[in-house]
Amino acid sequence: MQHKKKKSIFLLLVLLLMLVVGFVIRLVDLDDPPLDFNPTRQLRSAIIARGIYYQSLEGANPEIQSLAISHRQAMEKLEPPIVESIIALFYRLMGSEELWIAKVISTLFWFIAAVFLYDLGRRMGSEMASLIGVAYFLFLPFGIQASRAFQPDPLLVMCIMISGWTLFRWNRNCTWKWLIIAGISGGLTGLVKPIGLLFVGGMTISIVIISARAYIEDLGRTDNVLKNFLRRIHLHPRFILMLVLIISPLLLYYLFNLREETSGYLLNWTVLSRWQDVLNPSFFMRWMILVDNELNLIAVLAGFLGLLLTNGENRIFLLGMWSGYFLLGILFPHHILTHDYYHLPLIGIVSLSMVPFFQLINSKILEGGTAVKGVYVVILFVTFFYNAWLGRSILLGSSYRDHPTFWREVGNAIPLNSKAIGITQDYGFRLIYYGWRKIEIWPQGADVDDFERITAGADYFVITAKNL
Repeated sequence: MQHKKKKSIFLLLVLLLMLVVGFVIRLVDLDDPPLDFNPTRQLRSAIIARGIYYQSLEGANPEIQSLAISHRQAMEKLEPPIVESIIALFYRLMGSEELWIAKVISTLFWFIAAVFLYDLGRRMGSEMASLIGVAYFLFLPFGIQASRAFQPDPLLVMCIMISGWTLFRWNRNCTWKWLIIAGISGGLTGLVKPIGLLFVGGMTISIVIISARAYIEDLGRTDNVLKNFLRRIHLHPRFILMLVLIISPLLLYYLFNLREETSGYLLNWTVLSRWQDVLNPSFFMRWMILVDNELNLIAVLAGFLGLLLTNGENRIFLLGMWSGYFLLGILFPHHILTHDYYHLPLIGIVSLSMVPFFQLINSKILEGGTAVKGVYVVILFVTFFYNAWLGRSILLGSSYRDHPTFWREVGNAIPLNSKAIGITQDYGFRLIYYGWRKIEIWPQGADVDDFERITAGADYFVITAKNL
């Protein structure tokens, strides 16, 4: 017993060391502008956060304040500005707009997810195997770059991991406390980003299936089977309450805020209008290639093997998480192939799924001699050290420090009250954020013959990009 306790403490110290090393790696190049990873999405969040900050800033320059608020209002409403509001709060605490703080906060979200991932993994497998899963989660090169991005997705991954942890605990301890915690965490997941409900829904359904499976196995009486089954899966006021807690936050937000925008998004960007893409065999091949580039198919294969090796309840629960990701790709066929950050939740799913696989490997290694154990530890260390170094190199591989100056010069060349139209990067977000000027974007696919009609009334035509 004492030996087991010492082992647990040692593994916790290893986890802490991994967290510290992972955090330090993500502090590299911290002051570089957020243009290295999905700049359109990050600048959108930066513009919104700045608008929130200036809206409540006392003593601000009225002209600057008005511009910041108008730029924020011009952003398309996609989800509640939770992350942006948090960053704006830190701006207030620091007394100035410091964009690097967003990288730190996003990193903290990712690391909180890692802690819950570790605890969930050890409950589904073992502490040592869970530690390997966390190492993959922390040191995957794609994850190192994406986990500090100024967008809702690192927070979404954190909420998914917490929701999985609470639902798993609720399934083991069917109490009011865990029901309410699971409902609140699931509701927050959907509120951070609507696609989060796909993962929460998948895990919730898996819990129902686990309960149904347990009831069928234990069925020793045939009287009133339906009533007993419904009681077993808690489909009474307690279960209904959890569903209400999960669904109502997002439902209320969209009912009162995003009616027209939501309907337009659903019609234009989901499988409703792009169903032919899903029927094309190349769609799944491109999907697989993208997953290989970002997560490494060998790691994903280890996750699938973990599904086969774990026990029935864990397998069903993990399949619930996987089904959420699969539905995400089917419902949003365009985004799953063009928006790499849509695959971020998969990192957590693969990390958790590979725990049973490494649990089996570890048990075999522990049966070997000291040399076998030593070689195994060296292999693991070299693998994750290589990934960490590669992730660090990616962060240092490019610098955008001279870009803000360029965009400020472009902004200064456009008088404040003038009308401009042009061809520029990231829907004009770079010019909005760094140059404080918003211009109309040249319509995609417009012909040069339409130049006079499109530019009617414009004072300036701005070109900072080509072939867009």
